[in-house]
Amino acid sequence: MPKPLIQKKLLFVVHRLNIAKKAMGTFQSVFGKTKTMGLYSGNQRELDKDFVFSTVQTISKSNHLGLFDKDFFDYIIIDESHRSGADSYIRLIEYFKPSFLLGMTATPDRTDDKEIYSLYDHNIAYPLCI
Repeated sequence: MPKPLIQKKLLFVVHRLNIAKKAMGTFQSVFGKTKTMGLYSGNQRELDKDFVFSTVQTISKSNHLGLFDKDFFDYIIIDESHRSGADSYIRLIEYFKPSFLLGMTATPDRTDDKEIYSLYDHNIAYPLCI
């Protein structure tokens, strides 16, 4: 049985708000009432929650980043991390200093030749070739 997360903050970053809301629902179904979920987007700033879901377009802006201590989030998960070569993702990744950074993608190789593996310390949790 996995160890539970101990009162730590998690940021889940996606590229579209509807995906953030869907992910939040999925996390809620897995964790139930043991963890609280919130959005950081538009006029919603639910930062008092255990798990915060945001779009990269919102949270990577300098006026938003400046509201956070660099270690505000203990865990950061970036969905569709093959997009991480974009300036907005790099700004986000370089600003925050989480205990653990996870990038998830089904397509890790970019067509623009930007290398993203180094952003995640070359850690590959599970490669699955199709």
